[in-house]
Amino acid sequence: MAEKLICDRLVEIIDPKSFKSGALEYGASEFWIHENHLFSYEENNWRVLCLQPKEERFKELRLYRRLCKLIDCERDSSNTIDGFLETTNVPEIKILLIKQSDLPSKVLAGFSPERWGTELICVEYPSLFERQESEKLILDKMGFKHYESISVSEVYMKNISIKPKEDKQHHVGKIFEV
Repeated sequence: MAEKLICDRLVEIIDPKSFKSGALEYGASEFWIHENHLFSYEENNWRVLCLQPKEERFKELRLYRRLCKLIDCERDSSNTIDGFLETTNVPEIKILLIKQSDLPSKVLAGFSPERWGTELICVEYPSLFERQESEKLILDKMGFKHYESISVSEVYMKNISIKPKEDKQHHVGKIFEV
């Protein structure tokens, strides 16, 4: 249920039907039903690159997803997202989704969002320590802002120009007037 909530919210934030672009999913799941992945974007002809560091999951992933690569950016410092993207013909990565990763800070350390035009980063953290390490990169070095928490994931945006749906916001009027 949490996975579907994350996927649905990402679609609300950046509608895959409004334009075509690229996205990258690190820790991509081998299942396609109700997972917190970017399958909705893939269905709408986005170039979604699915990176999986575990070989057994990668073999299954290839059956369901179009663009898959077995690459471990967490434990092998010679593997980075930037290095991988340089070998592809994907000029833009609007969305970076990191999930099922033990070390998301290591994955983020090898990614340059300004180079790839990234607007949204969504990370599922395994621990508070990893969140703190990752946010040093996302907030301080990359210049993103925390946008919202969705279930087990945190969403960060470069330019917060997209507003939450009106029916989900709680508006507080003037409580005190002087």
